[in-house]
Amino acid sequence: MLWLSFVAVLLIGVMLGFRLQEDDLQRKYDLLQKWNKLNTVLNLVDREYVDKISRTEIEENVITLSLRELDPHSVYIPASEMQQANEELDGNFDGIGIIFNVMTDTVVVINTIVGGPSERVGVLSGDRIITVNDSVIAGRKISQDSVVTLLRGASGSKVTSGVQR
Repeated sequence: MLWLSFVAVLLIGVMLGFRLQEDDLQRKYDLLQKWNKLNTVLNLVDREYVDKISRTEIEENVITLSLRELDPHSVYIPASEMQQANEELDGNFDGIGIIFNVMTDTVVVINTIVGGPSERVGVLSGDRIITVNDSVIAGRKISQDSVVTLLRGASGSKVTSGVQR
C-alpha cells in the first residue's frame, strides 16, 4: 500500500511539473511576441530606410528612451561607458584630490581633499587649472565629465597640471 501512495505522489508531481513548464513556456512565448513588434520595425528600417543607418545606435536610443519612462533609477549603461561606471563603483581610480567646478570656460578649484596630491603641492581654493598634460583646457568650453576624465587615472599614474593663482 505504501508503494501505491509513493507512485501516486510521484505521478502528481510529474504532472504538476509538466503543467508549470507549459505555463513558463507560454509566458516566454508571450514575451517574445511583444518584442517581435519592435524587432520587426527595426528590421524594416534597417532594410528599407532611404539612408544608411546604424541599427546599434537606434537600438541604444530605443533602450535609453524606454527606460527613461520608467523611473529615475532605471538606466541603461552602454558598453562604451561601462568601464567608467565600474571604476566609479569599484573605486579603482585616483584623481588629483580636488573638488572643482567648471565656470564658463575655466576649471576652478573649490577645495582640495585633505592629504591629497593637490594639497601636498600647495593648490588652493580659487586656483584655476589652465593645462592638463600640456594641453590647454582654459578658455575652452569643456564639460565637467571631460575634466574628470582628464584628471582621473589608475592608482599611481601621473598627471601634470598647470595652475594659475
